[in-house]
Amino acid sequence: MRTDWSKRHDPEAYQNFDETGQHTPGSSSEAVQFLVEKRGVLGFGSEAIGTDAGQGYHLRPPYPCHYYMHGAGRYAAVPFQSRPAAAHRRGAIFTRAPSSL
Repeated sequence: MRTDWSKRHDPEAYQNFDETGQHTPGSSSEAVQFLVEKRGVLGFGSEAIGTDAGQGYHLRPPYPCHYYMHGAGRYAAVPFQSRPAAAHRRGAIFTRAPSSL
């Protein structure tokens, strides 16, 4: 999901906290459900801290990207840095080895 959030280089601006919590972009429950169930996407990526909005716990189901994507065995990747030269493209293929925890 391209949001230009990656242009926030200051850590405080990137996290975007206030008295009600973190405010970062994310998809709606309906959008993520559509991508998984109707489009069969294999994963979802975002420039923000996570794949869900900073206030994702208010959505139903809470944290919809985690609920639908991970629930269907799909992938999530963050953070992606915006690449203006590739902005006109409609898809992407990337490969990354799993990280050990």
